Amino acid sequence: MKKLFAYILLSCLMVSAMAQTEGMPPSGGRPPMGQMPPTGGPKGQKPPKVKKEKKKVVEEEVIDGKQSGQTYVFACSFEFGDSIIYFTPIQLVDSIAITKKTKFLPFRSDFSQQFKDKLESERFHAKNQTTSVFYSEKKKDLQKVYNKMRKKYLTKSDLHIQTINESDFKFVHPLDYYTGKNLE
Repeated sequence: MKKLFAYILLSCLMVSAMAQTEGMPPSGGRPPMGQMPPTGGPKGQKPPKVKKEKKKVVEEEVIDGKQSGQTYVFACSFEFGDSIIYFTPIQLVDSIAITKKTKFLPFRSDFSQQFKDKLESERFHAKNQTTSVFYSEKKKDLQKVYNKMRKKYLTKSDLHIQTINESDFKFVHPLDYYTGKNLE
């Protein structure tokens, strides 16, 4: 037992001596707090400099709670138990812009609710509708999505597409929709 203890002690002393010759602390681990080398790295290396990027502040002009900008929007809606799919034509919505950071349309759920309310009104009697709103700043990009969706549903023989005319439904800014302005 004494020989084993002596062997372990000798091994520890050898590791400690090797660590001192390589510039490491005697414990073989990190040096105590406050004694870290000022360069922050081994062998006198300096850490790489990180360039801080200046954030560009983009301010949108806001008038009466509305942004200055234009977005093209269309919606489609269906009920899972029904064979009719409703589409709106692509419409231009003023005073609302897609957010630059997230690329989302503000009030997108409100636009969806507008279309759902119209379909569930007394005129259309379409209940339990699931509505999706699609948007883009470029009409050409949105037209591609619109054509793709219509083509997808036209190829299925059991589904019927009904387009809601712009005279029957037009998207309005949600602030106007809920306050009653510009409504028919």
